Amino acid sequence: MKALSDWLEKGPDPETDGLVRWRVKDAMNKIQASFGVKYSMEGTRQLMRKLGFRHISPRPLHPKAKPKDQEKFRENFQDIVKGAVGPDKAERTIEIWFQDEGRIGGMLSRLWARKGERPRIPRDYRYSYVYLFGAVCAERKLAVGHVADRANTASMNEHLALIGAAV
Repeated sequence: MKALSDWLEKGPDPETDGLVRWRVKDAMNKIQASFGVKYSMEGTRQLMRKLGFRHISPRPLHPKAKPKDQEKFRENFQDIVKGAVGPDKAERTIEIWFQDEGRIGGMLSRLWARKGERPRIPRDYRYSYVYLFGAVCAERKLAVGHVADRANTASMNEHLALIGAAV
């Protein structure tokens, strides 16, 4: 049980296991190869659930994401805003808008992870998507958004124009 839990927690090694994520069938085969015990697919699934794992959709992770840089940005946000505004505009009211764009469609692989966790994995880019652009100003309770077939400069400029029109 401990070995299976460790395998699931760690995830497969693509070089030695030839996999990028565990499926029930893979865990079933590894149990049989390692311990000579044969479980059915349903028995393996129940065993995995008994160990606290669930079959979930992971959070997407951009291949070039840098979590340390993102955290540094969050910690220094006020200084960044003060530096961008400059002393000559210190008296002006500044609105903070939060903007994001998201890809809708396609699919993420499901994987086994401990209950209550949501690990991150790279997204599969072999599918068609539509892009949702949105922005909110919490202080003014305003929101704008639009849907586009591409995420490019033209789509972003359209989005920024919508934000400008709302201001």
